[in-house]
Amino acid sequence: MEPSLAGAEGWNVTMWTSVGALALSLFSLLLSSALALRDRPRLTVECEIVTDTWLNGLEETLVVNVTNTGRRAISVGYVLFRYSREGVDKRKWFPPGSPILLIEGERHPIKIERIFPEIWVFTSDSDVPALPVEAWVVDSRGKHHSVKGSVEKLADFFTS
Repeated sequence: MEPSLAGAEGWNVTMWTSVGALALSLFSLLLSSALALRDRPRLTVECEIVTDTWLNGLEETLVVNVTNTGRRAISVGYVLFRYSREGVDKRKWFPPGSPILLIEGERHPIKIERIFPEIWVFTSDSDVPALPVEAWVVDSRGKHHSVKGSVEKLADFFTS
């Protein structure tokens, strides 16, 4: 006769209670994991060129729209640019008013104008600045969010 896990008495109240507690704790772990994944902060980042009419003509501004599509608040620290010329490192640009705290569903436009000296990079071998060709938005966790359409829009913005 082989020994059983239940012992000589079979499944008693103690065994049923421990199995129930194990099942309940596994269910709680799964539910907590699902809620943590659902409630995490998520950013949607897109850019567009906006043309305003002023007294002296048309003024173009590159607008990076940052939207928190997640459930938790998150702050956006800076915009990171990659440049066209070799030897020019990525450069951080802190928009006015940064860091920006975004709550659930909140959208914030970051306006980038051609006149901001922080985004122009000159090297010793040329008087022509290296232009930004790609952009990311970096959040408070250090995660880089690619700006959708930044390659095309930056090329249009700085060459027009």
